[in-house]
Amino acid sequence: MQKGMGIIGIVLTLCIIGFLFLYFTSKTTQEMTQKTAFKFMEKTIGKTADASTKANINILRKAIAQYYNEQNGYPDNLDNSGNPPFIPTCLRVIPAANLGMNVPFELRTSNKIVYGDKVTNAGGWLYNPYTGKIMVNYDGLDSEGVNYTTY
Repeated sequence: MQKGMGIIGIVLTLCIIGFLFLYFTSKTTQEMTQKTAFKFMEKTIGKTADASTKANINILRKAIAQYYNEQNGYPDNLDNSGNPPFIPTCLRVIPAANLGMNVPFELRTSNKIVYGDKVTNAGGWLYNPYTGKIMVNYDGLDSEGVNYTTY
C-alpha cells in the first residue's frame, strides 16, 4: 500500500497550479499594460495639444501687437469686419485652441472667439478688445496641471 501522492500526482498538481498562475498573472499583466499604454497615450496627446495651444496663442498675440503698432489701437473684432479688418490684414485665419484629453470633447478644438474679460468655459479664445488681451477660454488644467487661463 502506498502512502501520500506519487511523483506523477505531484507533477500534475504542480502543472495545474502553474497553468492557473500563468493564466491569472498574464490577464493582470495585460490589463496593467493596457492601462499604462492608455495613460501614456493620453499624456502624450495632452502635451501635444498644450504645445499647439501655446504656439497658437503666441501667434495671436503677435498679430494683435502688429495690428496695434500699425493702427495705434487694438482691433475691435478678430475677424474681417473691422476697418482695417484683422483677417486677412494680420492673419489669414484664427488658429485653434487645442485642449487636452481631460476637457469635454466638444471643447477640445475651437477657434471660436468670445469677447469680454470673463472666462465662459466655452473653449476657443477669450479676447478683450479694450486691453488687447487674449487667453484660452477654459478654466481647467492642462496635462501638466497648469491652468489654461495662465497661458
